[in-house]
Amino acid sequence: MKLQKKIGAAARLLKSRGLAIAAIFVLFSGLVGFLVENMRDGIQPTDGAAAAKLAVHSFIQTLKLFSLDLSSRPLAENWFLVVARFVGATVAVVAVWRTIASLFGREFAVWRASFLSGHTAVLGHGQRNAHFARSARTADDRSASIILDHDRSAMAHMATAQRAVLLEADLNHSEAIAPARVEKARLVLIGSGSDERNLALAQAVLRRRAAAEARDGRIVLTIDDPAMAETLARQPAIAQPGRGDELAIFNADALAARLLLARTPFSDLALAAGQSHVHLLFAGFSSAALEVLLHYLRLSPCAGLGPSRISVLTGNAEAARETILARVPNLALALEDGLAASDPAANVPLAWATRLRIVAADPSVLSWDAALLDRLAEWGPFTATIFASQNVLNDARLALALNTPGNRGAGLAVPFFVRMDKRSSLETLFRRLPGRMGKDGSACARLSEAVTPGEAIEPFGLFEDICNLDAIFGAREALARRLHETYRLKNFGEGASADLPALAPWERLAETWRIASRRSADYLPVKRLSAGLAAWRDVTDGPALPPEIVEDPGRLEALARLEHDSWRIDRELNGWRFAERRDDDRLLHPHLVGYDALPDDVKDYDREMVRALTRR
Repeated sequence: MKLQKKIGAAARLLKSRGLAIAAIFVLFSGLVGFLVENMRDGIQPTDGAAAAKLAVHSFIQTLKLFSLDLSSRPLAENWFLVVARFVGATVAVVAVWRTIASLFGREFAVWRASFLSGHTAVLGHGQRNAHFARSARTADDRSASIILDHDRSAMAHMATAQRAVLLEADLNHSEAIAPARVEKARLVLIGSGSDERNLALAQAVLRRRAAAEARDGRIVLTIDDPAMAETLARQPAIAQPGRGDELAIFNADALAARLLLARTPFSDLALAAGQSHVHLLFAGFSSAALEVLLHYLRLSPCAGLGPSRISVLTGNAEAARETILARVPNLALALEDGLAASDPAANVPLAWATRLRIVAADPSVLSWDAALLDRLAEWGPFTATIFASQNVLNDARLALALNTPGNRGAGLAVPFFVRMDKRSSLETLFRRLPGRMGKDGSACARLSEAVTPGEAIEPFGLFEDICNLDAIFGAREALARRLHETYRLKNFGEGASADLPALAPWERLAETWRIASRRSADYLPVKRLSAGLAAWRDVTDGPALPPEIVEDPGRLEALARLEHDSWRIDRELNGWRFAERRDDDRLLHPHLVGYDALPDDVKDYDREMVRALTRR
């Protein structure tokens, strides 16, 4: 392994500094060779002035080696000069070529790009787009890439494809994307470093593809602001371009949270530990932590577990509170000091499903005192600890520092999950849980009783995992399509009208219903746990749940209750509240109540959603 690293380092050095190294070699070899030749021809340095004159004369002769004159005299010249003459000619040719390329390189690159079709168009440099572009290629894929950015040198690390065309472009102007030929591309990656600029580029790409009537392409739009990404995902003009094109909005924090919960359902950890509810501890707070919190809440209803408990440990409690409430105002009623604390029986949004508290303490202290741990454990034993502050490197160091028998024995004997975007040497010290997922989050074994979760430190959110097309367009999307198609066929069999918006084919389905199907796919492992089954199995062909589940009225009713609770949490996270009459504009709904208070026809709908999972 060390030898491979040394060889790789040498190869990178030759690639980046090869011309300079060759020129130095020519100067050294030529100077030595001509000194030997001149002295052999009788030019002897009798004093200092003569020696200097000899050196200057030899150096001038050496400079003439950087030409295309290969007329050497192998029998008369020494081999220093023979080798230097050929290497010097090579350096001269490469230097001339680079000069021409610097003068006419863009014109040549644009000319090359004009012949490409079915390629990958990369609008903006960066490691994330580089990983996406790499995941798009297979071993036998010889498709080209056109990479646009304002800084050509910053794009060099992305030119991993043999047929990559690099072009400098000012992406602040949408017309600058013309050389990328996005209307002919099969994949367009948009990630220029600014959400507003990325959105403008996406709109320009959609206009060009619509004008050219381009079809069956994929577009990945990077939006770093999770709230903005969530809003855009519900806008048909962006999320549903039509003509067979697929546009996915990529937010690193949201996708990292989804893949974490797909790989390790927290409900599974709690059930395996014999806990009565899930209690999550967030050591530090950031947008990444908030995405994990929100995604877990959507998947939190689970048979055998009560309302969840969430503790956030942060040095700036007020800022964390403002961030949470700005994103989800309804969570104010689930806070420890909120309205729900004084009236726990009140039927208010989210207070029935979870309790949230924000503890003002510095989580970066490498040893937490007993008083802090006792306070954190007031809500019961922890299920998992998530390290996701603003400083990724400090999170890894803190997790390792707390991974001691003293801390683990003091209530932290639970898996540690550390948000990381890049590989680090610290990761070699982590101890992972078994059952690794695929990059689309589709395959994982249930936590084994033989595992010791209290020793596990698991990274999540690595670019190589989340910046992957399979994680966006892979098994989860296929399962969501299948669940929707099953729902359509069932309703058509009962005489439902094909004009109903919820029964449209996936290609024309409103994004609201698509999101519902995707979240149903995300929730499937928890449903299986609630039915007493292993969380994971391949459901691409057979039914998601065994048919005998619906033959047991008790199990059917329990799963229908969870179906409603999950829908209710999702609505309340999106700002909806209970009212006697439905008002979509004001986000009011009469069914935001407990399952027992629902009308029978709504209960039947939830039961039917469970039955749909037992069909092929």
